[in-house]
Amino acid sequence: MGQGAWALHTGRAPDAWVAWFGRRPDTLRGELGGQVEILVDGGDLWRLLSSGLVHADLFHLLTNGLVLLALGWLLEPRLGAARWLAVVCLGVLGGSVVAWLSGVARSDGVSAGAFALLGAAVAVGRRWPELDDGERRGLVQGLGSLAGLNLALSMAVPSLDAAAHAGGFLTGLVTGAALRQGPGSRLWWGLVAGCGAVAGAGAIGLLGG
Repeated sequence: MGQGAWALHTGRAPDAWVAWFGRRPDTLRGELGGQVEILVDGGDLWRLLSSGLVHADLFHLLTNGLVLLALGWLLEPRLGAARWLAVVCLGVLGGSVVAWLSGVARSDGVSAGAFALLGAAVAVGRRWPELDDGERRGLVQGLGSLAGLNLALSMAVPSLDAAAHAGGFLTGLVTGAALRQGPGSRLWWGLVAGCGAVAGAGAIGLLGG
């Protein structure tokens, strides 16, 4: 159920307004599946993935959406839709795990997935056949610099989750390396299997809860 639809379903108009347009309270974000450290500690591993669908406010959602759109335009024709989505999901998972292990109390949003796309683009950029060597180097250096600047910004602004962003970027680098080895490589399928294992554990947790 979507964020606004969930609040409308409760029959509470103020929550519906907040869910669509306002700054979402921590309690609402937790109820929607946001990553809360103490809840993940208690076994809610599914939040490591579901938190990618939860955003603090409309601006947060639109910003991440625009970044995914831009990186999708760049990478989806080269990776394919399924692998592009897998990179995003693995990035969200990797960023969430790093944030959780770093002791971040709350971490929501799909920005770790966006950083994973940046990392994957850096890793696979040297093999894009339609570019010459100079263009490949320029692309890799440009994307790497962009990622570095955004990571520095994440550390400078307290409201941004630097741990999740760094974890997403590193996950993207590893995933990109797997893509360079080929979609059937052990590293690639190992990453996909890991993501599936956590998703399965989360589904069991939801059904059991």
